[in-house]
Amino acid sequence: MRTSPARREDGASEDRAVVTPWPRRAHPSGARRSVATRALMAAWAFATLALILYFAAFATDRYVAEARFTVRSASGTAALPAGDPVSAHTGLQSTVNAAAAWQDAFLLRDYVGSQELVDKLDGQLDLKRIFGGAGPDILSRLPASASREDMRDYWRSRVTTDLDLTTGLVRLRVQTFSPDVTLKVTRAILADCEALINRLSEQARRDAVRFAEEDVRSAEQRLKAARLAITHFRNQHGVIDPMKTAEANLALIAKLEADAVQAQAQVLAADLDRQSPTRRNAEASISALKQQIATLRRELAAQSPDSEAPSATRPLSSLVTEYQELELEREFADRHYLKSLSALEAARQDAARTQRYLVVYVQPRLPDEPLEPRRLWAILGIVAGSLALAAMTAIAWKTVREHVG
Repeated sequence: MRTSPARREDGASEDRAVVTPWPRRAHPSGARRSVATRALMAAWAFATLALILYFAAFATDRYVAEARFTVRSASGTAALPAGDPVSAHTGLQSTVNAAAAWQDAFLLRDYVGSQELVDKLDGQLDLKRIFGGAGPDILSRLPASASREDMRDYWRSRVTTDLDLTTGLVRLRVQTFSPDVTLKVTRAILADCEALINRLSEQARRDAVRFAEEDVRSAEQRLKAARLAITHFRNQHGVIDPMKTAEANLALIAKLEADAVQAQAQVLAADLDRQSPTRRNAEASISALKQQIATLRRELAAQSPDSEAPSATRPLSSLVTEYQELELEREFADRHYLKSLSALEAARQDAARTQRYLVVYVQPRLPDEPLEPRRLWAILGIVAGSLALAAMTAIAWKTVREHVG
């Protein structure tokens, strides 16, 4: 600021001072902000125009093929459609079938994007040649120096799968730079998915039948061992069936006792002299009958339960007990063997019914025109995004300037 003496209207000067402001000069920081703003706007405009130019002139056309499939089985274990009368009334079968379909669908979805499938198709179709190649569009093509992991990531951007969680249906979408190649890659993916389902189904069937066959072999060995034990018992003791032998001995004892009682009754009724030959013969016969009865009872009595004792000294009752145990084991082994045979037949039938297979209900078709990239929508999106970014940047810049002063 500077001061100057004040003058009156008649030209005379006064002692009162008049304050006059200095001329305002441009601040150097404001100039720098203006340069930075112009540079930012230029960069924004250049990036926007470059993206628009890329999608308008350089982006390579991509042809799209689509296929839809699901997994079914001979017993119909895939998900039932909406409005199914069985699921509408019970809800049980549709829940079980949907769970099975979801499991297969998730498996196929993961397999389509797996490194295993990428490596397999790369060996069959040469994916680097399909997705690479020379040309100005280096953004949408696979680099020639791409690693296996880079190829897998690129594959997932060009091959996508959508899963319907309500039905277990899978939609496959493939993009390449040629219509013929797109159809070829799509069919190769479907063939590998079908081979995977067949391999898993065959493995499940083999496992189910193998377990049943192992059970049959185990039951057969048990039955053979039980039969051999009975044969060894019969050869060792010289008895075919101790139970029937014991029953025969009991019947014989009863008959002998009846004969002895009858003979005694006849002697008493005859009232013969004790010294008469007839009475002595009758008493001798009665004594012989009683001795025979005693011998048979000793054979039946359980006096030596030791199974290691010789057969001549072992009572028939202990042989009957041991034979009953052997016969019971044979009966159990026989039943187990029959049940295992039934289980094996059921496993084979179930394996035939539960065979899974891939059903492609929408076949891939040769594309007539490219669907990607959607140039108009891409350009409109770039413009809208650029304008939104410019507006947010301007608002932020203004807010900063107001705070800084």
